[in-house]
Amino acid sequence: MLKVTWIVTGREGKTPLAVRKAEIQEPVSGNDYDALVAAQSRAVAALSREIAGEVRKLAGRAGS
Repeated sequence: MLKVTWIVTGREGKTPLAVRKAEIQEPVSGNDYDALVAAQSRAVAALSREIAGEVRKLAGRAGS
């Protein structure tokens, strides 16, 4: 499980434009270290997609 709070700030890094919480669960397909690392990698990839989507949404508002 990956549990995070993340923030997107304005250009100066002071004004929060978005504050979100994410709780991402990925199954571990085995009992070894490689399976754990693979699950963590999938969780981080899902978080990255979530953040990228929010940045795209904010960029679309700025262009309006």
